[in-house]
Parts: sequence; structure tokens; C-alpha cells
Amino acid sequence: MPKKKLLVIALVCSLIGMSQFFLVPKQTAPDTLRERVQKSGEMKCGYWIYEPYITKDMTTGELKGLTVDYLNKVAAAKGLKVNWVAELGMDQIKPALDYGKIDMFCVPCSPAADFEKVFDFVGSYGSLPYYLYVQAQSTKTKEELATGRFA
Repeated sequence: MPKKKLLVIALVCSLIGMSQFFLVPKQTAPDTLRERVQKSGEMKCGYWIYEPYITKDMTTGELKGLTVDYLNKVAAAKGLKVNWVAELGMDQIKPALDYGKIDMFCVPCSPAADFEKVFDFVGSYGSLPYYLYVQAQSTKTKEELATGRFA
């Protein structure tokens, strides 16, 4: 085969190969959580039962409570819906977040040092009431209870 013909074939093959490189669709970065929620109009929340903040009717499965009511109303005001998708145990939170089963874990809790090593606490969604509980036969006075502190 003449050298000129080989050169043309090599050039055509090179151009075909290079065109495949340039025709590869551009990879886009995955959507952020905020973008996914805004596109879908829905937040997928994981939760655990934590009365009076999150309660569950065992007959109907309906969730109620301070946190449920509050987050549903705040989301609705933003044009979003909270989808309470998964009741999770402590050991299921991170895998559920990592694999996209939930977008966030929606419970009232304070960031603890161990949690902060693994999770982002993006902010508070309001002040929820905390109560002190004592035994019925406690000798604590009302004044002592009024000035009690969490430990």
C-alpha cells in the first residue's frame, strides 16, 4: 500500500477518534440538596418518635406533634411539602442520608460533639419548649424547679 494512502487512513482514523473525544457530553455537577428540593418541591425527612415533638398514630400511621406541625407549615409557606418518609433508628441516619433515602433528618435535637463529627447542623428551626421531669414523690419546691437546669 502506498505511503500516501496509509497516511490518509491514519489521519482519518485520528480525526474519527478525536471527534469522539470532543463529542462526549459535558459532565454536569450533581444537584445540591437545595436544588433538588426546589426542583421537586418536596423535602424527604427521616425522623424518630420523640413525644411531644413527633408522635405517630399506631392505627393510621399519621404523624403529629410540634415538630411535624411546625415544619409542615414552614415548608408550605415556602411552597414546599415535607414528605415524612422514614422512621429511623440512630444507626440508620447516616446510611439513609448517604444513599439518598432521606434529604434530612428532621428532629429537634441539639448538636452534640459526636454528631457534629458526622453531620452538618445547618441551623435551628425555632425554639421548642423543654421541660424538667421529676418523680411524683419529689420534694423539690416550685422555686427549685423554676430555676432548674439541664445537665
